[in-house]
Parts: sequence; structure tokens; C-alpha cells
Amino acid sequence: MLKINLLIVLVIIYLVAINAISYTNEALADEVTELPGLSTPLKFRHFSGYLSVENNTKFLHYWLVESMENPADDPLAFWTNGGPGN
Repeated sequence: MLKINLLIVLVIIYLVAINAISYTNEALADEVTELPGLSTPLKFRHFSGYLSVENNTKFLHYWLVESMENPADDPLAFWTNGGPGN
């Protein structure tokens, strides 16, 4: 079940990255608009939050950083660390 949910999450992240779908209000709530100690405006969009899996019993942290050049055409990489459990 976790593999199917993770695949769905990856597809959604990919579609958002290529602008095939617009940002939802839920995604916009995860947008990072400023960083501590940084006094200049950010030159790219990025999002950080948790993805619910296995009926809200587990959560995966994500951080999506859009390309500074061309978010619609540049490649997207998804990386997550393993953790405790099976």
C-alpha cells in the first residue's frame, strides 16, 4: 500500500513541477516564502510539508524546490531518506 501511495505522490509532484496542474490551496499553504537570516527575496519557489500515507498513520516530509531557470522544462529529482521500520 505504501508503494502505491508513494507512486501517487511522485506523480502529483511531477505534474506540479511541469505545470500540468495548478497549485492547490493545500500546496500553497506549504510554500516557503522566506528563510531565517536571508534578507533578499527568494528567486525561486519552494514548498515544504508532510505527505500523509497509510490512512494518516504515517507521514513523509518533502521539500520541493522549483528550478530557478525553467521549472516547466527542467528535470525533477525526488529524494527521500529511509527510516526506521519495515
